Amino acid sequence: MVQGLETPPTRIHLLLSHPTHAERDIALTLEQNAAGVYRSEYERWQPGRWYISLEPESREWRLVGQMDPERQELNLRAGR
Repeated sequence: MVQGLETPPTRIHLLLSHPTHAERDIALTLEQNAAGVYRSEYERWQPGRWYISLEPESREWRLVGQMDPERQELNLRAGR
């Protein structure tokens, strides 16, 4: 869910960038459902460290971060 926006976007672009193998990068479009949750399907997930970028189609904001499999957490912050 996206909170704090007057009108949440209907689609959000998610980029998962592999730190050493660009050919493993994954770009997904997340669609908002009736409950306000963004979802997409991807079946070829590979565990490991990933750099994350999340932004709406309008590109008026972006969140970035890293997914660390050892700590099993994802922290996002405002990006440029």
